[in-house]
Amino acid sequence: MRLIRLECKSYLCKNCRMSLEQKEQKRWEREGVVFFVYKGGKVLVEQRPDSDPGYGGYIVIPGGKCEGLETPEQALLRETEEELGIKPLSWIHLDTFEHVTLDGRHYLSHAYLISEFEEEVQNKETYKGKQMWVSLDEAGNFLKLGPSRLILFKAKEAILAEQKKD
Repeated sequence: MRLIRLECKSYLCKNCRMSLEQKEQKRWEREGVVFFVYKGGKVLVEQRPDSDPGYGGYIVIPGGKCEGLETPEQALLRETEEELGIKPLSWIHLDTFEHVTLDGRHYLSHAYLISEFEEEVQNKETYKGKQMWVSLDEAGNFLKLGPSRLILFKAKEAILAEQKKD
């Protein structure tokens, strides 16, 4: 699996460093967000059903697609409410990268750490798989795909940096 880290700076995404022209010449089919939800030393992960063509049978970090001209931050807020029933109060942009799913779809993904949010997490889209909380220290035992492992690494760095501030 090939991961390419990108930084973009368009009016569409304050965390990205890509011009609108580059976005129009994109190599990827879809743009999406991945949300690393962290609370009380645990991270939310999702066991995808075997029938899922992109991640079938794997445990991944939840995420969703950007719609239309939606910014990644707008997609993050919409998707976390639609899928998890939460409203993030703050978030940290972890990384932007390209990846290819198991069925060959090419994505540009924006990963975020969410540790402050309103409401309790609920699985509002059960067809996407079973959600579970795992300890941050054990998450690497569950997350086997490259994109999820990259996000886990970046999230651990950000969490440690935040803890050092306190």
